[in-house]
Amino acid sequence: MASVIGVDLGGTKIHAARFDSASWEVQEEMRVPTHAARKFQHVTEDMVGLIERLRGKDTAAVGVGVVVGAAVGVAV
Repeated sequence: MASVIGVDLGGTKIHAARFDSASWEVQEEMRVPTHAARKFQHVTEDMVGLIERLRGKDTAAVGVGVVVGAAVGVAV
């Protein structure tokens, strides 16, 4: 059965989990601090690292949710 990965990118932590796409049962989950004071590139690298560690051969999709408590300016 296929799996999907969901990522919650917040101000204090990045929480990612792999779910069975039929039952929505959590197969595995991981959390790391966001370290929001660092540059956007570093936060993105941490997020991608979590996705890569959770991704399985059957992973069909990844969804990312971003929570912002205030106006944010991002320079890439």
